[in-house]
Amino acid sequence: MTLKYGFIFPSIPIWVVGAWPHEKSLARALRYDGLLPVVMDDNRQFMTPDSEHIRAIATYCREHRSQTDPFDIVMEGRTSGDPGERATTQALVSSYADAGATWWLESMWLEPNSADDVVTRIRQGPPHIR
Repeated sequence: MTLKYGFIFPSIPIWVVGAWPHEKSLARALRYDGLLPVVMDDNRQFMTPDSEHIRAIATYCREHRSQTDPFDIVMEGRTSGDPGERATTQALVSSYADAGATWWLESMWLEPNSADDVVTRIRQGPPHIR
């Protein structure tokens, strides 16, 4: 918390990438306010975490984190924003929330996007889980 003008303001959260199932990487993330999970396969290639990975990561965090303040698990991905795909979007985002994710970040990192594509997705609004 930061004291400013006689009021207490929460600090900006620090979310750290944590590579599942690597304990050293996760231990570093557990010292902060949350983690952005990545999964490494047996060949040390990155994979998108699925809801079962998130469930295992959330369990690990509860068992290994000594601080008692809130801790975020931040999942990022892409949903279409198309109202016709609302059920699919809800199922995807809900599966992560049910597994322990506390934030969903809509990200458009991997595919080429124009500024218009990004503005269109913003105007469609965030995905809803219920």
